[in-house]
Amino acid sequence: MSTIHVGGIVVFGTRCKTLEEAFAKAFQGDEIVLHKNIFLNTNIPLKNGVILKGNGHTITTNKKQYGFIAIGIRAEIEDLTIKVSKQSAAIYAENSNLQLEHVKISYAKSNYNAREKFNVIQMVDKKKPTFETGLGLYDCTIEPSILINYVVKVQIVSSAIGSYTAKMSGIRAEQIISQNNNYINVFLNGKQTFSEDDTSHGNLMFMSFARITHLLGKIDLEEQKVTNKELRSYVEVQNTDNALLNRTCLVRFNKFKGQVTDLQFSVGALGSLADNFSLLEIMGNSDLTIKDSVLPEGRALFYQGNLALENTQDELDWEYSPTETTVANRNSTSKLFNASQNQQQSAIEKLNTLIGQTTVKTRLKEIISTATMQNYRRINGMAKNDSDSQFSNHMVFAGDAGTGKTTFGKLVAQALYEGGVLKENKFVYAEVKDFVDKYVGATREKAHQKVMSALNGVLFIDEAYGFAEQPGSTSHNHEAIQQIITDMEANRDKLIVILAGYTRDMKEFFASDNEGLPSRFNTWIEFENYSVNELCQIMQLQLDNQGVLYDEATLSILQQGVAKLSEEAKTNGRSNGNGRFVRNYVQKVLESRDTRLAENISEINNYDANRKAQLLNMIIPTDVKRAINTLHDQYQIFNS
Repeated sequence: MSTIHVGGIVVFGTRCKTLEEAFAKAFQGDEIVLHKNIFLNTNIPLKNGVILKGNGHTITTNKKQYGFIAIGIRAEIEDLTIKVSKQSAAIYAENSNLQLEHVKISYAKSNYNAREKFNVIQMVDKKKPTFETGLGLYDCTIEPSILINYVVKVQIVSSAIGSYTAKMSGIRAEQIISQNNNYINVFLNGKQTFSEDDTSHGNLMFMSFARITHLLGKIDLEEQKVTNKELRSYVEVQNTDNALLNRTCLVRFNKFKGQVTDLQFSVGALGSLADNFSLLEIMGNSDLTIKDSVLPEGRALFYQGNLALENTQDELDWEYSPTETTVANRNSTSKLFNASQNQQQSAIEKLNTLIGQTTVKTRLKEIISTATMQNYRRINGMAKNDSDSQFSNHMVFAGDAGTGKTTFGKLVAQALYEGGVLKENKFVYAEVKDFVDKYVGATREKAHQKVMSALNGVLFIDEAYGFAEQPGSTSHNHEAIQQIITDMEANRDKLIVILAGYTRDMKEFFASDNEGLPSRFNTWIEFENYSVNELCQIMQLQLDNQGVLYDEATLSILQQGVAKLSEEAKTNGRSNGNGRFVRNYVQKVLESRDTRLAENISEINNYDANRKAQLLNMIIPTDVKRAINTLHDQYQIFNS
């Protein structure tokens, strides 16, 4: 290893006049040390294994050029200030690993407009790397934006990234490790992100998966000495960068899954930012848990997804979409829990509104209550935290088609999420074919991947009796069952499995004692067929939800049709006269109506808008009778 000096008076080592000359002479393991400030007329290709030591000096890039280029190398830069000219960048890297320590990057002048400000570090992996590509920033200050695209690893420690005058910085990587940093206008998108002791001064957004500890959202324009000129530049940047969403938020979660522990906020002087400012935003169908936090009064936006508050005191003033959000209370307080009647219904409330299945509702409420209280005792330190002490919540839903097994399964998933039993409001529907592969040895992996896709939620396997091995069969069903059980046992506190199917077939399947299934699924819930009165209620609900109009005479004929056709729908000793029958019946009625309307459309067009809307949405006795006759003929064919 040798040392190459650029400028200065050198007693030992090699001296070069220019940085270009120094890199031309350098080999892997060498160090290049600056003894003067440098203006780069052209870009400098970094070399593999060469360390550039700025020695406290400054390099200024030429406009419309990169400062340094790295292609497929590892390199280090230390103790250097880089001033970036307009339409310029400090570093461009492909398939490389760069480590920066005590490096500061800023604009050469403060008067560049938004279109003249480029990403000053641009990194990308354009092919599968042969080593761990990525970026390390240690005790660095980078005021302009950076763009790191799909590298292997990014580690940022004790650094400051971004500014109000810079557009959004984007960091995408397989893994992001962030410790003790200050961020402004940055998003972190890692398949695995670990954040500890970080601070957002505005527009820090987390995407994908993250575990976050002690995150502070802090803004005080006076303390930060943000000038009016910088605020005007910030408005300009917002208008040209869609990623900033034309508003200021301290912390955002977008398309996110994960947990933040000890989330804090501190708000001082906001100046002109006060008009469209929020502390917290949750969007993009995120799945977020906030734990052990105290959230002060202030605006918060909840657009879409699931939010669980655990041991958290929440005083935020929430604006939210009731139909797109779910909230779980885990030993916490929040205005969300006491929101107005517009709040989305809880799973238990939804359960109560469903038609029929009184016995099923009662049994599920018992199961949900037991699981929820057991979790409550665990949170409060009154129960063991190991999986061996957990009750088994795996279930069997048995009954004919159309009795609501799938609907009830989804509500179980939501209820156990709301009660803190499950970490995610996740319901994965599957069939036997999703677990069994036609190739020898491939079934275990296929089954394992399917089970893992439901981790932290509910796995609902419909027509599960299909796993039964038939005499002379060459299927790999037995292998699939073995793998499902293995994964169930390994994830007892993270997964609930529901097996569903016809009662007779499920009893035969369990009687064969497949790998000890009966002992693992000790909750059997029987779904009864709907009565004619319940089917009529379901029919009316479906018609009303579609805005269909009808009078009393038409309703009477509709109900007569339900009574007649639901019996005819029964085939092979299994009732098809349940929810699916009602859907088919309503569909046939509406098809009959539309056929009639199509024959008279020219006459309908002569009416005003109100009358036209009424005619287009109304069904009459003729429509119902035609639908009844059509389905009657169809069932006669099936039953023959």
